[in-house]
Amino acid sequence: MWKKALLVLLFTATIFELVFTLASFIAPSWVLKQFELPANSDMLFLSFILGLTFSLITVVCAYAFYLVKNNHPTGHGLAYILGAWWFLIGIIIFLVYKKTDSLIMDSFKGFLILLCTYKSCPFCRE
Repeated sequence: MWKKALLVLLFTATIFELVFTLASFIAPSWVLKQFELPANSDMLFLSFILGLTFSLITVVCAYAFYLVKNNHPTGHGLAYILGAWWFLIGIIIFLVYKKTDSLIMDSFKGFLILLCTYKSCPFCRE
């Protein structure tokens, strides 16, 4: 059950990251608006950098999904890293910018990934 929940979380996260990756390259003004940034020529470069970052996270998330699905221990390690990444990103953005949506979405997603990884990992408790 925990492994299935982890796979659903990783798959869903991969899809969301992929959407933001594509949007960063196709509709950079929309992505900047989601982050409440002005869509001027200087900020369009930031959207490109965000797209590269989102693409890296998408690939790592998809690879973690593949590895967890095939019971490879590295997949759980990547899932731990992704969970910690999202958990800390949500908390840091909340503390610095007071954005509660990031705290709720990213930190909660990270916490759920960490919990499901811990509960589903047969290699982690040996």
